[in-house]
Amino acid sequence: MKTKAKTFHIIVWSMLTLAGFNLRAAKEPLYNGLGSYSRKVTTDSAEAQRYFDQGLGFLHGFNHRAAIRAFQQAAELDPECAMAHWGAALACGPHINSMAVPPPAAELAWKELELAQKNAGNTSPVERALIDALAKRYANPQPEDRTGLDRAYADAMREVWKKIFKGSGRRRSFCGSNDELAPIGTNGRRRGNRSRGRMKSLLLSTPC
Repeated sequence: MKTKAKTFHIIVWSMLTLAGFNLRAAKEPLYNGLGSYSRKVTTDSAEAQRYFDQGLGFLHGFNHRAAIRAFQQAAELDPECAMAHWGAALACGPHINSMAVPPPAAELAWKELELAQKNAGNTSPVERALIDALAKRYANPQPEDRTGLDRAYADAMREVWKKIFKGSGRRRSFCGSNDELAPIGTNGRRRGNRSRGRMKSLLLSTPC
């Protein structure tokens, strides 16, 4: 059953990735009504900033593929915007609706993560911390069992919150990867050691 589900995810991802490439000739639209999610990132392009915020909106709405397209459009407008690459890599990861990370998604995440790291030199300390933490979430090649990566990312995000946000006196603006990994079955009940940890990463609009 697991093999069938994995194969299905790979096929779907491959089809959507191909469709995405066909659409890259056209500029990704800007949408209204995605909420007020926003975070100022290091970029000189106001339009790239708008697409980054759009990516956050789609990410919060669990439309991860639309989020990837928005982040990639931001990166196209400003290739040196490390956080645009960070967003695309983040959106490729596991989330509450799908813990599977098909090979095409894992490959794209690694590519975008490398670009984020390459351009991290001129970013803010917060952005560098988030990029460094995200590096714990992926490996190349991706292991069959992602449990260690997911736990490492959760631990890294907990440290980011402790060092940067906890003592800042401001409202917490980054709810990392849930400070705990909550193993939950499809029926909403905990499934013990056989289950995978579920985690999600959320950016909120409060600036740091």
